Amino acid sequence: MSLATPRKGYKSVPWLFGKAIEIPEEWEVSRQGSVCEFINGYAYSEKEISKIGYPIIRIQNLTGGTKYVHSNVKLPEKQFAVEGDLLYAWSATFSPFIWHGEKSAFHYHQWKVIPNEKSDKMFLFYHFERVTPTIRNMGQSGLGMFHMTKNGMERFQFIKPPLSEQQKIANILSNVDNLIESTGKVITHSKKVKTGLMQKLLTRGIGHVTFKKVPWLFGKEIEIPEEWEVKRLDDVAHIQRGKFSHRPRGDPNYFNGKYPYIQTGDIEKANGFITTHSQTLNEKGKAVSKLFTTGIIVITIVGVNIGNTAITTYPIYFPDSIVGISSDSSNIQFLKILLETKKEILKNTAINNARENLNLEILRNLKIIHPQLSEQQKIASILSNIDSKITSQEQYKEKLERLKKSLMQKLLTGEVRV
Repeated sequence: MSLATPRKGYKSVPWLFGKAIEIPEEWEVSRQGSVCEFINGYAYSEKEISKIGYPIIRIQNLTGGTKYVHSNVKLPEKQFAVEGDLLYAWSATFSPFIWHGEKSAFHYHQWKVIPNEKSDKMFLFYHFERVTPTIRNMGQSGLGMFHMTKNGMERFQFIKPPLSEQQKIANILSNVDNLIESTGKVITHSKKVKTGLMQKLLTRGIGHVTFKKVPWLFGKEIEIPEEWEVKRLDDVAHIQRGKFSHRPRGDPNYFNGKYPYIQTGDIEKANGFITTHSQTLNEKGKAVSKLFTTGIIVITIVGVNIGNTAITTYPIYFPDSIVGISSDSSNIQFLKILLETKKEILKNTAINNARENLNLEILRNLKIIHPQLSEQQKIASILSNIDSKITSQEQYKEKLERLKKSLMQKLLTGEVRV
């Protein structure tokens, strides 16, 4: 293998799969096993699991699960993780984790990673984050075992800066991670606020003092403002199913034209409004599809995405897996909000009755609470403003995540120095 002439202050070194990379002259490439120790988790048998004793960290506990099993099997101290320890999951879920919790034993399919005196724990964490997709792909492509072996991890290559630079890099990435985490908490709080407001506004309204009880789902009653009504969706909206009678499923004779066409996946990705489309129809495709106008609700009625909704922002064609809902007497954003609250009901009804295909009669007969139009508009405006804030927060979080990914690539390879 010939190595290209490196830029000033850098050197070319062999890397994975016969490639070469440039790293700073004072950096090294070594094996992971030379900078840290991988300690195998203990493989508990079924009879060694109990309801009492010390907790056992399983992979689901690293990914958010709060249910623990326990054991009383005596293990050496190295088999336990304490707050701040670095763990690596290596089966099915490939990922490093910093343990945050009480002293616990870590199960098989995890390693505890102990850095040596010349390695920084958090630098190792971010190194593992960067190379894990490569490790996973090696297993899935047949280049290595899907369950990465300890020997394989020890032999995997590691770009090693001086310790002081490792710590600076880890600090920068930790700061970005903290921003991502805090933004995630803001988003979670905003969604809770929205849920609470929806519950209040969609049942109590704005400024009402007199209420009445009305029949509701499953033989129950609910209390709503005196001026409000309970109606069927079909009473206040025009419900029309899309069309694509030939179901060509990718036949090029129907596609790649000038007419915008959406599918159920476009609604899932829409974030409330259809602003882009993944496909176009030609004249032949247009002839077997149906056109819907701007400002209507589109809702998925088949498959795993049943109940997903969005509002069109331009005229568009779509198939019979999608229904369009328009109204002359109701605020379209308010109707969309109501449908969002019915998503689980619609999904469960479809699964139980029609093989994950929502019958239009179910949709037409859906009970909805119906305030006066002026109040619908006020409620929709309040909740839409919160949605806009949540969208802005989510976009900021995505921007931070892209920044982190870029920084990891540049800082951990020495492309950018600190």
